[in-house]
Amino acid sequence: MHTESLDHELLGVDRLCERWAKYWRNERHLGQKLHPLARMIMQAEGAPLPGGESFMPDDLVKLDRIIAKGSAAGRQFLKVWYCSPSPVHIKAKALGVSRSALIHYWHSWMRYYQGALDHVE
Repeated sequence: MHTESLDHELLGVDRLCERWAKYWRNERHLGQKLHPLARMIMQAEGAPLPGGESFMPDDLVKLDRIIAKGSAAGRQFLKVWYCSPSPVHIKAKALGVSRSALIHYWHSWMRYYQGALDHVE
């Protein structure tokens, strides 16, 4: 959770992005935790492996598809803003922008993703 303020109408997409980031962080490790023999059995039986869309709620699937089809800059922003536990000034440095520019980008990306979600079926 960030201490900076976000427009009220964007809080829902912000929370969705937080959930997406949590899923994204966890999914990277699911495949590593699965024993190789269990993976082979699941594949042989045609069972879905941990991770991927089959394990995601519908709202996260929609957001994930928008992110995947979107710009690299959007993905980079989301991963730095939502996946890094660093303070805002460190996140800004990682993206090569000022702290105030990073806050502006946060608002702008939330508006973009809100609009994109509003137009997804």
